[in-house]
Amino acid sequence: MELYLPEKYKVLVGEGAHIGLCTVWSDPSLVTSQVPQFITSCAIIGTLYSKEGVNIMLRNLCLNPQITHVFVWGRGQLSQTPTGKAGWSVLVNLWQNGVADDGTVKGDNFKLHENMDFSVINNVIKNVQLIDVSEMDLQDVAQKITAVEKKDSYMQPVSFPVYQREASGPLPSEEVGWVVRGRKTANAWIKAIDRIVRYGKIKTDEYGSKIKELGAVTWVIEEEDSQNPYIPEDWERIEKCDWT
Repeated sequence: MELYLPEKYKVLVGEGAHIGLCTVWSDPSLVTSQVPQFITSCAIIGTLYSKEGVNIMLRNLCLNPQITHVFVWGRGQLSQTPTGKAGWSVLVNLWQNGVADDGTVKGDNFKLHENMDFSVINNVIKNVQLIDVSEMDLQDVAQKITAVEKKDSYMQPVSFPVYQREASGPLPSEEVGWVVRGRKTANAWIKAIDRIVRYGKIKTDEYGSKIKELGAVTWVIEEEDSQNPYIPEDWERIEKCDWT
């Protein structure tokens, strides 16, 4: 099976041919450890952590047109948060409304990678059935997947060039002595992100993507309780996941 940048966007490759399983924010390895049958019945099992993940999913579907059904299981605890549902929402809008000529998902303001052929994407949407099974237990999902009849590929595999986002240059700075201060870690973290965006050096990571980096940042946290750290209400506290 050919995949888009598999070293960067890791997925589980199963023994099946025509089924894809999206676990949203649930770890695929934990899902398959509970139901090993997914490995034998699914061709690919992957997450959808963000809106950008929709682009990766589409690229993999274009490369593997033998996949005609995609099951989405978003029952995990983190999958149900506003952040967890962000990519999921784009996916639903895309399948319900399609993509405009400029790459905008209809019903959403999210734009797909502009170097993809959107007529091909609309063909994928037309021929691949998106099935939400988030209300089902994993064992029931496995049985439903097994009952799906295999269909022929609906087109030849299509590959698009690797997408590179345009990166703006850093603002002038002395490039040393970075200090961020905050009453709580969360406050300082926001300031650190601001410094990186404004002054970070642009470099190429091991996967060929452009990133911004700021080295040797000193953090000064004034009033944090290490046993009970402050987390804003609209942030997700990742403590445990419910995989059932």
